[in-house]
Amino acid sequence: MNLVRQKVNSVLEMYENPKSNMKAVLEDIQMTFGCLPKAALHELANQTNIALVRIHSFIDSSNGFVLEEDIKQAVEICNCPSCRMSGGREIREGLDYILLVDALKNGGNGKAFYTKVHNNPEAPCAKPPTALVNGHRYCDLTLSGLLEIIGMGNSTADEN
Repeated sequence: MNLVRQKVNSVLEMYENPKSNMKAVLEDIQMTFGCLPKAALHELANQTNIALVRIHSFIDSSNGFVLEEDIKQAVEICNCPSCRMSGGREIREGLDYILLVDALKNGGNGKAFYTKVHNNPEAPCAKPPTALVNGHRYCDLTLSGLLEIIGMGNSTADEN
């Protein structure tokens, strides 16, 4: 059994009737993968016998879902104790604030970001705070350094 099928199956096992709990099922799938990947949605449709178009209609009519193809920058800030104590929390809060201001002022400039906190399995991190940006690890970060990495270097970290 492939990994996507296995993960979707484990989410569906938590629900007696997944069809009537579609929002919760989709939220759990999004929590599992960090977004709603195409492969997971296809697997959900196969396992529940719900047409994929109906699942997409549900997603479109609900708030809070992030489709895999909508993500252009994936930023995961480490939440291990050493990263939190070294400024990781402040970086996350600053990034969230700047992205919100950018979205309100400019409609996000067409940039779609997905941010989340993760726990580094290799914690404690050697050079905290650390973050993964599109799968690449960056260590000893500052908010302005992270903004430079994601292409928002002209945003001022001091706005926070």
